[in-house]
Amino acid sequence: MSGALGVKLYVNGELTDAATNSAAAWSFWPSRSATLGSDANVRTNGQIDYGEYYFGLLDDLTIYETGFDDDAMRDIYLSELSSISGRLTGSYALDGNILDDSADRQHGTNFGGALGTDRTASEAAITFDGNGYAQVTASTWIAEDYTFAAWFKTSELPPVHRYLLSKHSGASAVGDGDNHVALSLGPDGMLHGWLTTEAGASVAGQPTAGPVALDTWHHVALVRENGLQTLYLDGVASHDTYQDDLGLFSMYDGFLHIGAPNYLNGGWDAGDRANQKWVGAIDDVHIYNRALDAGEVLGLAERSYVAVQSRVFLEGAYAEAEGAMRTDLQAQGVLPLGQPFSQAPWSYMGTEAVTEAFLADNTDIVDWVLLEVRANESDTSTVARQAALLRSDGSITSVSASVGAHALQLVDVPMGEYYVVIHHRNHLPIMSANPVAFTGSRPSAVDFSSAMNRAYGTQPLVQLGPSLYGMLTGDANGNGQVQNDDKNEVWQQQVGTAGYLRADFNLNGQVQNDDKNEYWQQNVGRGTQIDP
Repeated sequence: MSGALGVKLYVNGELTDAATNSAAAWSFWPSRSATLGSDANVRTNGQIDYGEYYFGLLDDLTIYETGFDDDAMRDIYLSELSSISGRLTGSYALDGNILDDSADRQHGTNFGGALGTDRTASEAAITFDGNGYAQVTASTWIAEDYTFAAWFKTSELPPVHRYLLSKHSGASAVGDGDNHVALSLGPDGMLHGWLTTEAGASVAGQPTAGPVALDTWHHVALVRENGLQTLYLDGVASHDTYQDDLGLFSMYDGFLHIGAPNYLNGGWDAGDRANQKWVGAIDDVHIYNRALDAGEVLGLAERSYVAVQSRVFLEGAYAEAEGAMRTDLQAQGVLPLGQPFSQAPWSYMGTEAVTEAFLADNTDIVDWVLLEVRANESDTSTVARQAALLRSDGSITSVSASVGAHALQLVDVPMGEYYVVIHHRNHLPIMSANPVAFTGSRPSAVDFSSAMNRAYGTQPLVQLGPSLYGMLTGDANGNGQVQNDDKNEVWQQQVGTAGYLRADFNLNGQVQNDDKNEYWQQNVGRGTQIDP
């Protein structure tokens, strides 16, 4: 990262070194080429050849037109960390839907699974009764090295093998038959990893792990690297591995089933197959197009998260007659599909986004908000941030939630007490008046709308109605103050235009005189009472 004061080096999201830059300003000529893997002085014509060559792998190079602060760099790293520094090709939180949060976006369909509680007692897992399953019709190609991982819980030993995951493919280099990778729990209480090829002919040996404890959440991972298949239970590798001799092995297209076997030599009713669907809960399925190492698998198994369920109202969007907020931005089709906080002053680089289909199913979306948790009152103590959607009833929902409000899961946040902060692009940010306990046993509830003293500071909210309070509007430039520059530098430039605009203080999709006269004018001189 570089900026006006110099150059900074970040490793794994943390600042490791910095150097001052004596030049007041500098730039690159757009006609110049970029060089990867060597010093820029290397020329192909041989006239200059005193560069230094890189030996190793490079991946996911991104160049930005601006410098970022420490918080933004940490956000960039954490968003990349979700892929464990590798190719995450399927990520299913299973919190009410079968949405794929990976870049591949291979969403699936739920056939009979119910919303259940996960390992933090949040309603954010899928449960099956032996009849239902989830299916991704055309799941992504998998290379010869792969990792399948998931959390699971069951209360009974199965009479036959019951399947957690199953990935099917068409023909490959192995032969003309089907390829099939699966995870199952056997009658002996042992987990089994399966690799089947050549139209259903199973590989002779398979790795196992266990036995598993009933009524307990477990993490399982099946890893294949250079033909060595290893099962991990709760982050620990089983000694019962298996080395196959298949060599290059790949799967493409085909079904991914969650909670059921795949099509092997017939339909669902062949033999014991009708009884092989899962009974219990499954959560957080991850599929990687490479083999994770032991440390990375342990990181998945030990990965902690807490959940928060928040409620907040925006002054600009509130309609007193309805007792709810308007959804004009969504109705007019101007609400962006991706989170809008990547620019200053938030510089949040998260990848939260929704689809048109999501908005069609969720017609009560008001706008985006940015939720943040802090260890203390200072913004330098920020532990996690997540962009989310605000519903008309004030509830905040994650981008992967189904119809209705769901708690936000904050990954890699240990249990403890944190302040909760809510940001909006043109309303003054607020923070909980006191630290909120995140126990992990259930979502922590934070309702900013019920009383003035629920937020930090003196008179930090505006009263919208009897026992109803909201965030103040009018901060067009997002600096935490409602000032003349919000009117002169933003509203004045945008008045008379329509769209998703910062000077649209009442969130009706239009920048008009009422934004200035009825909203900005009422709040000018007000400011946030927290570190924004």
